[in-house]
Amino acid sequence: MLIDKFTQEIMAPGLEYSVGESTGRTFSNLIFMGIDLKLNKPMFVFESKDKGLVLINLSYLTFVEENRVDTEIKDVQDEKSLVSSEALS
Repeated sequence: MLIDKFTQEIMAPGLEYSVGESTGRTFSNLIFMGIDLKLNKPMFVFESKDKGLVLINLSYLTFVEENRVDTEIKDVQDEKSLVSSEALS
């Protein structure tokens, strides 16, 4: 199915995302579970820690933002602070 291939490239199951709908509602800290057909319409299925399952119709999806900490940037900053502290000694 074309939509599954398209979605899998954008969102990976098990990762955490923030999502916005065209109605203006936003949801944070949702874990993407995949796509399922509900009432013959493909729906994004997310799991929320406090709200249970959240289903979003693809036509109402406005944005998707991956929630992650970039460890590479943190490692570079740690290395820079280590180098600068050694230079001061």
